[in-house]
Formats: sequence, structure tokens, C-alpha cells
Amino acid sequence: MMRRWVILALCALFLVGLGSLQVEAQPEDQPEDQPEVQPEVQPEEPVTSDDLWPSPWFPTPKSPSPSPSPAPPPARKQSTIEYCLATYRHTKKVYANNAQQLRKALSSAKAGEMIIVKPGTYSGSFEIRNKKGNVWRPITICASYGTVINTPNNVGLLLHKTTYVNVVGITVKNASKGIRLETANRCTLDKVTVTNTGAECIHIQYRSNYNTVQNSKISNCGRKIPRVGEGIYLGSSSRNVRRDVCVGNKILNNRITGTRAEPIDVKEYSRDGVISGNYLDGSRLCKCPDAVSLINVKGNGYRIENNNGRNAIDEFFKT
Repeated sequence: MMRRWVILALCALFLVGLGSLQVEAQPEDQPEDQPEVQPEVQPEEPVTSDDLWPSPWFPTPKSPSPSPSPAPPPARKQSTIEYCLATYRHTKKVYANNAQQLRKALSSAKAGEMIIVKPGTYSGSFEIRNKKGNVWRPITICASYGTVINTPNNVGLLLHKTTYVNVVGITVKNASKGIRLETANRCTLDKVTVTNTGAECIHIQYRSNYNTVQNSKISNCGRKIPRVGEGIYLGSSSRNVRRDVCVGNKILNNRITGTRAEPIDVKEYSRDGVISGNYLDGSRLCKCPDAVSLINVKGNGYRIENNNGRNAIDEFFKT
């Protein structure tokens, strides 16, 4: 009997131990309404050039710079004819292709006409007399580049008793005197070249008023008579002409070199003008009694400014 109870007790202990093992193996119950937790996703960092070529061992590549824009083509130089058409008023064009046509055009010129002179060499002396333009309709003589008046032993171009006459772009060489204005009023010499004259290159005299010489090249004046080889001569010496009053003339932005006498000479009774922006060289002054300065002014009321020069024998400016 005792043995039977012992066997029952052992069986009971075995069953109790097996039950405890099953309870530990069961997973814990999860609440039904709890949402599932998603793992946090970290954003990826962008890959840069520093990650691929880390400094300082490898230089960071630079983005290519844009290619420079091509330089614009150089501006075409304006021709003398284009300059005339844009600068000087005109109502009619007249063309001269030889010396005969030029003389005819000058002798019959009317207000508003622009005489366009073809390039070439024009031999002999030329003049325009008693012609009157006006501020709205001037008379303009416009020479293409390469137009040369070649006048040995005579005056190259004479403007006598003219008003509002413009001479543009012409070259006068080998004349006894280059260009002369006599009793001329409000005329303009613009972009002219006067060279290799026997005496003065440009002379404005005999009560000529309010004329302008500008943007011109004047050289080698006075080859035969050095003491009167001025570049630009205003008025007349009182020893030659009594009271030659010339008023309001302007000499602007010219290059005057190689003159035997003064590059600019202003005589008595000339007054109230302007001499400005000129380049003057006295390297060939003749050392005559009066030809020792670059600008000689005996007139009154002149404004003289912004001129440059070199090689004066005595002084740059003399009165």
C-alpha cells in the first residue's frame, strides 16, 4: 500500500514540473490595438566632389568656365565722303573727276551744293570767288582720300570774298602758298593737308572773320622763303597792309610740324579768336629774327589753351 502511494506522489511531481516548463515557453501576449513601429529611415547625404576627390591630396575639380564671347570686329574707319555727308548740310551733290570739271564746279557753285572730288592729282591753281552759302545751305568742297592739288609756283587754293564755304579732306602740296582766305567769312578748312610750300601753308587775311581751321595736318612750310614759312598765318603785318582787322578766327586741333617760321603767327589788329588743342613742333625753325617761338600773337583778345609743342628756340608762346 505504501509503495502505491509513493508511485502516485512521484507521478504528481512529474506532472507539476512539466506544466511549469510549458508556461515559460509561451510568448508574451501583445496588445491587439498597438500599431506596428516602423524603423526610422535616415536620408542619404548627396555625394559631392569633395567625397570623390578629398582635399588636400587631390584638388577639387572646377566647373569649366564659359568660353569668352568673340570680340566684335573693329569699327570701319569713316571715309571723308561719309564724314562730309554726315557733318555738312547740302541739298545737291556735284561730282568732279578731273581738273576741268573741278574748275567748272567751283566757278558755278551755288548755296547748298556739295562738290565731291574724285581721288587723283589735280595740277594747277584753283579758286572759288564771290560765292555765298549760308548757315543752312553752305557750299562744301569734299575731297576723297588721295585727292591732291599739285601747284608748283602758285597758290594752291584761293577762297576770295566767300561766305560759308567748307573745304574738307583735300591735300595741297608744292605750292608757293598753300591755301589762302581773302575777305572770307565763316568758312572752314577741315581735315586738309598742306605740305611742301615755298612760303606760308595757310594764310587768312584781308578782313576775314569767323573762319576755322581744324583737324588738319600742316608741314614743311617755307622751303623757298623760310622767314615767311608760317604754318597758319592770321592777318597781315602792319609793314605790308594797313590795319588788316581779322576777327573771331579759330585754330583747333591741328598738327603743325616742320615750319621754317612760327607754326602759328597772329598779326596786329587780329582779335578775339581761339587757338586750342594744337600740336606744334619747332625743330626746323630758321632762327630768323622773329621765328623763335611756336605761337606768336600780336593781336588782342585771343583764348589760347591746351596746346602742346616742342623744340621752340626761344619760348613756346610769345606776344
